[in-house]
Amino acid sequence: MTGFPPRDRIAAAGALLGPFLVALALVPFRTDLSNTNAALILVVMVVAVAAVGNRITGALAALSAAAWFDFFLTEPYERFTMTETDDIETAVLLLAVGLIVSQLAVHARRLEVVTVTDADHLHRIHETADLARTSRSADPVVEHVRRQLIELLGLRTCRFEYGTLMGRPPRLEQDGSVAVG
Repeated sequence: MTGFPPRDRIAAAGALLGPFLVALALVPFRTDLSNTNAALILVVMVVAVAAVGNRITGALAALSAAAWFDFFLTEPYERFTMTETDDIETAVLLLAVGLIVSQLAVHARRLEVVTVTDADHLHRIHETADLARTSRSADPVVEHVRRQLIELLGLRTCRFEYGTLMGRPPRLEQDGSVAVG
């Protein structure tokens, strides 16, 4: 597990221990609490793990929640045996909801990265536009854009050449790709 980021290691521990501890905490109330409500409480734990971890830890939390739901909260208690159809359906739905929520959490994190990246790109455009508007010469704007391109594209260097280009040097296309030759 040393190759995993700390967030994923914490989520994996939460996936294994969280549903167990929540189900264990519900044991004194299991006769008064409907199994559906108990499953919903376990879903909250699965959502928390999925929000922190990744697809695997979310799925692990869903499996763990379904198992401990069976063990602690369905009759016969403290056995991995469900006899009631409603309990089996609830456990399957708990597992399904946990897996779906895990997928949604991963997707939401990916969208967050895209949003932050797009906001950074938009900030760079605004910065360049402000400089172009206020600058008395093209040289500071060209230098600013050159530095941004080097940083953004991971280039060793780049240059701006006035006039008509000779030959076929690499070009930055409108879609962001670099055309060579």
